[in-house]
Amino acid sequence: MRTSLNGPVVLFGNDNPQQVSDTDAGPNVDYQSNALLDSRYVSQVTAAGEGAQAGILAWHNPVEAEVLSAIPQAASNTVLATAQAPAALAFFTLASANATGIAVNIPLIPFGQAIQPGAQGLVNVIALDFGFAIGTTTTAAATANVLTLTGPTPGGYTGTATYASRFFYPGQRILVPGAGNVAGTLPLSTVVLATDRYAAPGQVLAATGTVLMANPALAVATNVGIGTSDQEYGVAVKPVVKAGAIRVYDPAQMVARNVTLTSGSTTASGNAIVRGFDIYEQAMSEVIPIPTTATTNSGKKAFAYVSSVQVQAGGVTTGNVSVGTGTAIGIPVRVDLFENLALFVNNVQIVGSAGALPAGLVTADQTPTATSSTGDVRGTYIPGTLNGTARTVIFHQAPIHQAKVSTNIDFRGLIGVVQA
Repeated sequence: MRTSLNGPVVLFGNDNPQQVSDTDAGPNVDYQSNALLDSRYVSQVTAAGEGAQAGILAWHNPVEAEVLSAIPQAASNTVLATAQAPAALAFFTLASANATGIAVNIPLIPFGQAIQPGAQGLVNVIALDFGFAIGTTTTAAATANVLTLTGPTPGGYTGTATYASRFFYPGQRILVPGAGNVAGTLPLSTVVLATDRYAAPGQVLAATGTVLMANPALAVATNVGIGTSDQEYGVAVKPVVKAGAIRVYDPAQMVARNVTLTSGSTTASGNAIVRGFDIYEQAMSEVIPIPTTATTNSGKKAFAYVSSVQVQAGGVTTGNVSVGTGTAIGIPVRVDLFENLALFVNNVQIVGSAGALPAGLVTADQTPTATSSTGDVRGTYIPGTLNGTARTVIFHQAPIHQAKVSTNIDFRGLIGVVQA
């Protein structure tokens, strides 16, 4: 069915945020990109037969989508697993406590399964570069419901806490790692009631640089990443912003990282397989060779969540091996050409050179079927500056050959082939 309007069209939302008349009001969502009408053939738009049969002529006019705007933490060779020597077919003992760059026991429902209370299939994973802000909780009676913001601290902004509060809004469901039980091992699932800028009806503004939560923290969580959950029930991680009837992927939470193995001696050998999920909760795995010398081997795929690392048959780790995060970050959409990207790192735009990609950019692996040995299905980039304060921003304009072919049945054009 086609709708043709003479225009102009004026779209408006709720004119009184305190009395929402339409909970679906929000930004528009376009399917398979946009186009600019060729005015020479404007009569075809309203033609009963010719327009439908011959097609309306137009030029591709893609939207430049902000797919990443985040502050990756510094790479670490040991953040996922400290040096150890598991036997062949044994699993590495992964980190059990939150640390800079990781959040443990984050609830995730794999892609394709329904998100609902009591959902089956929920798994706990380690999230890499979790969340969109950094905060600290207390258990004091007067402040247990208060989240004090301590970051992010991007260059070009002043007042870290003031800046961070802009990412929060009343009604937002968030996960606070380490604040959900007395032991400090589970995340707190709660709802934002007020920030220092906005407050839900009946609430007052929070103190500068803080967020008022609906539930009290059960443990002190210091400088942990704060991320969002699904905005309906709050049962599983989901890096989105609720915007009326839609859920918009949050560029601040779309960080995925490559995984590294570091050997401390010359006796290690064989391979290890990393299992986890990407930013869209799609299960994935990668086989990484265990370094045979005191060095580091880096994976090619971008993991958002890690569930296990296992030594494969024939692998030897008698010299101790650690597991960490590398310097490559994943690009959230499939990149075939650098020309479709706009890259910024630490306030500087990254440009290419004639006939060559910018250093550190790897475009999507075009292998028809992904395996545990193929590259990243969307592409990766090494920003060069990973220190927890430098922001990486990526814009992408999907070319027509990618946008037009992407459907719910075959989404390779925008998301890449199915992970493996």
